Amino acid sequence: MHYCQHSPYVLLVVALVAIAGDRAWSAGLDDVPKTYRADVTCMVDALKHTSLVDQIEVGTFNSDGWSRPFVQYRFSELDGRIGTVRFVGDRSNIAESATQYVARLNGLFTLGGPMPPDLGTREISELWKMKCGIAAVAVYV
Repeated sequence: MHYCQHSPYVLLVVALVAIAGDRAWSAGLDDVPKTYRADVTCMVDALKHTSLVDQIEVGTFNSDGWSRPFVQYRFSELDGRIGTVRFVGDRSNIAESATQYVARLNGLFTLGGPMPPDLGTREISELWKMKCGIAAVAVYV
């Protein structure tokens, strides 16, 4: 039996490729399913006219047999902190045909303590609701 010195690394690469194959990201409006393009286009147009936002990207995230649209942007907090936010489309519990967009933010907080930065997600969510009729929420993980 021949032992390959690099076999654990080969197995790791194969495992990562297998995992990534089911959850692949692609960028560009052409990759967004037609049923979501109007929503995504409105979301992007609203972001383009928002101060503190730049580097806007759109695309899809393929998971569980569904091509989930995403809108990503970089937000500059007034205190100088900068972070990237990605809202990913998720099937809403409100209606079978509705989609809500969810952003997962890093941050821990304690009851009564200060909240971690939200990178403008509250304001952006309200903007999208008003201009596009889009439901968007941010959750801390």
